[in-house]
Amino acid sequence: MKEKKKMFRWALWTGLLMMASQWFCMPFTTSSDNGPTMGEFFYHGWAMALWTVGLLHPLMEEIAFRLWAVGPRYSHRVDMRITYSVGALLMATSVGVVVHMWWLAVTALPVLLAGIYLLKDTKKQSIFMLLTTSAIFSYAHTTHYSAFEWTDIPVFVGHAGFALVAAYLVFNYNFLWAVLLHVANNGFLILLAFFLLTCFDNHSFETERYSVEVTPYSKQDVLYREHRGDTTWFRGGLNGIAEDLVVQQMLTDSIPLEESRTLFHTGDFQPPLHYQLQMVDHVGGKPDYIQVLRAMEREGLVKADTTYEPIWHLYIEDPDRLNSQLDVTSPFKLRDLICHLRIRRLPVVADGGTNLEIPLKIDNDVLYRIETIDSSLAYFERVYGLRAERTPGHRMQVVEFSIP
Repeated sequence: MKEKKKMFRWALWTGLLMMASQWFCMPFTTSSDNGPTMGEFFYHGWAMALWTVGLLHPLMEEIAFRLWAVGPRYSHRVDMRITYSVGALLMATSVGVVVHMWWLAVTALPVLLAGIYLLKDTKKQSIFMLLTTSAIFSYAHTTHYSAFEWTDIPVFVGHAGFALVAAYLVFNYNFLWAVLLHVANNGFLILLAFFLLTCFDNHSFETERYSVEVTPYSKQDVLYREHRGDTTWFRGGLNGIAEDLVVQQMLTDSIPLEESRTLFHTGDFQPPLHYQLQMVDHVGGKPDYIQVLRAMEREGLVKADTTYEPIWHLYIEDPDRLNSQLDVTSPFKLRDLICHLRIRRLPVVADGGTNLEIPLKIDNDVLYRIETIDSSLAYFERVYGLRAERTPGHRMQVVEFSIP
C-alpha cells in the first residue's frame, strides 16, 4: 500500500533546525525569562514536578495550541474554518487566563479569525495557523511577565521550532504524538535540572566575622532579601547574589569610596538555577558585604574581573552662578547631580556639609539627553558653576562577575 504523502514536511525540518540553533546559541546569550525558577517547581518534590511540569502542563498546552491541527484529518466531516476558529478561541483564552497576557490574547484572536476567513484555500489557512500559533506559543513561553529583549531571540526561535515540529506530528500522525514529544522535552529539562543541582555541593566557609553557607535554592520561599536577627539571606543566581552584595555594600556606605565596587554588567551564560546564601554575623555592627564577596571569590563560587578608575572631586567654582540656579521649592539637590554622574560611571566625591543639600533647578529632560561624561561636566560648569577635577585616588570597579 502506498504511503500517504506527509503534510508540511518543511515544518519538521525547519523546526528541528530552529531547536538545534537555540542549543547552539545558548552559551552565548541570556534570556530575560522571569518565569518560575526550578526551585519553585521542586517545592513539592520531584514526583510532583514530573507530574505537573512533565505531564499536566504539556497536555494542557498541546490542547490549547495544537488541537486545532487535528482538523485537516477530518476535513471531509467538519468545516475547517469552524475547527480553526474554535482552536483560535481556545488558544486566546489560554494565553489570557493562564499566562495573563490579555493584550496578546485580544490582539491574536482577531488576527487569527481574519486569516481563517479571508484565506479561501484550505492549505493557506493551515499554513497561516501553523506559523501564527507557533509564534504565539513561542512568545508566551519566552517572555512570561518580562519585556522582550534581543537576547530572547534564540529562545524564541527554539520554542517556535518546537511548535512547528509538534504541529507536524498532529497533522500527519496523532495528537498524542505531540503530547509525548512535549512530555519528553519537559521531562528531560527536569532531569537535567536535577542533575545540575546534585552536582553543586553545599559551600560553607567562614571569614573573620561571618559564617556563610551557599546552598541550591530548592524550596519555595520569599524571593526577597530577609533580615532575621543576625542572619542575612540572599537568593538568586550566583552572579545575582554577588551583585546584591556589591549593591548592599554601597548602601551601607561602611567603606571609603576608594575601596568600593560597582558592577557594570555580566554576560556569561549560566544554568538557570537559583541559590540561597545565608550569612551569620558573629560580631554585629555594620555588615561588610565586600568581605563575603571576596570570600566567595576565594572559594571559587564567583570570579570578579576588576579594573581601577580615577576619582573626581566636584567643587563649586562660581558661587554666583550656582546661586542663580537656587530653587527652595525644588526637590532636587546638588547630591542628585552627583548621583547622575555616578550613574554615568564617573566616581565623584564632593564637598561635604550642607553643600550637598542645596536645592537646584534641574531639568531632567535636558540632563538625561546629555550623553557623555565630558558634555555632562561642561553642562554643570556652564549652568551651575561646578567643576570636577581628577584626584590621585582610584576606585576598584567590578567589570564582570562570572562562574569559573
